[in-house]
Parts: sequence; C-alpha cells; structure tokens
Amino acid sequence: MSDFGIMQITRERIRPSLMQRMGDQCPACGGSGVVQARFTTINQIERWLRKYALQHPMKFQQLDLYISPTVVEPLQNSDMKTELKWFLQHLLFVQVKPDESLRSDDFRFYSRKNNKDITAEYGDI
Repeated sequence: MSDFGIMQITRERIRPSLMQRMGDQCPACGGSGVVQARFTTINQIERWLRKYALQHPMKFQQLDLYISPTVVEPLQNSDMKTELKWFLQHLLFVQVKPDESLRSDDFRFYSRKNNKDITAEYGDI
C-alpha cells in the first residue's frame, strides 16, 4: 500500500518483448536507432588524412578510399572536387571508390603501393 492508500502491483518481465524476439538488430545503427550523419563520416576521413600526412614524411602517396555510396554523393556535390582538395591540402593522391559492403559510417584506406589496408594504422578507429 502506498502513502495514499493505493495498492501498487508490479510484474517482472521474464521473457524479451515480442519485437526483440521477432526482429534483428539494424546493421547500420547497431540497434541504437540513430545513423551517423554523412558529413560526420567525411570529417572523420579528413581527420584521418591530416593524421596520415603528418605521420608520413613521403609526399605524393597514392591511396584508395573505399566508402559507402551514400557518402560518395556529398563528396561529388561539393564546390571543389574533393580529391583535388585533398591533394592540394595534403599532397596525397586519393581515389574515392564506392563500396556497397561498407556502412555509411565506415571507410577503408588502402595504399596503392602494396594494396594493404592502412586505416587502423593512422586512425583513431
């Protein structure tokens, strides 16, 4: 009984809800219901490039950037061609390639010299 003379009844949930049992977790948002904005991903890519350029003394490196096609669109619609902008800022040749298997918040950098994934080496991912 509460202070107001009302009987309070609660029940304990023993099984997961029907939605949890019948549904799967979203691969894009990981079940959070929120997907990272495309421009946030682009900012992460530019931060990765700055870090790579600072840690890598050799200029005119050639890199392949694999990103989701949904992120390629804003890069192509920018006022200056993004690959040219990155070359002028960091002296890096970056070729952007769409990859359907990547989520919109994921990207992969590959060195063209040895075709090796170098994303984790120079990023905070």
